[in-house]
Amino acid sequence: MKVILRDNVRKVGHKYDVVTVADGYALNYLIPNRLADIASPGALARIDSVREKAHADLESSEQALAELIASLPDTVTFTGKANEQGHLFAKVGTHEVAETITAAAGKQVPESAIMIKDLIKEVGEHDVILASKNKKRTITLIVEAGK
Repeated sequence: MKVILRDNVRKVGHKYDVVTVADGYALNYLIPNRLADIASPGALARIDSVREKAHADLESSEQALAELIASLPDTVTFTGKANEQGHLFAKVGTHEVAETITAAAGKQVPESAIMIKDLIKEVGEHDVILASKNKKRTITLIVEAGK
């Protein structure tokens, strides 16, 4: 049976793909769980416009993210509680880095655009990579000990 996927389905396909699956799989799992619709001629005609709109929305959001990454400062300072040896009491992850960059830049930075090698556990300078599909940039996160 031909179906149009409404969402990504592992080992079957991606959202808006037209795929052929077993009738029982489609009727008993995909359609009742709203993961797919039957690929009727009318649905196939509608899916093209929906697919184009989704692609255009994705491209515009990627463009906006690339512009945001380019406009961010080169260094950002994070203050966290640390002991005398410079070890932080709480690890710094992508969530904390996103909040810090958002506060410094005044613009919302999504966590999905931030890549760090490991959780930050010590005071000092650390490289943080900000990436979109089209743009990749490294900024310096300065971690300071605070009270």
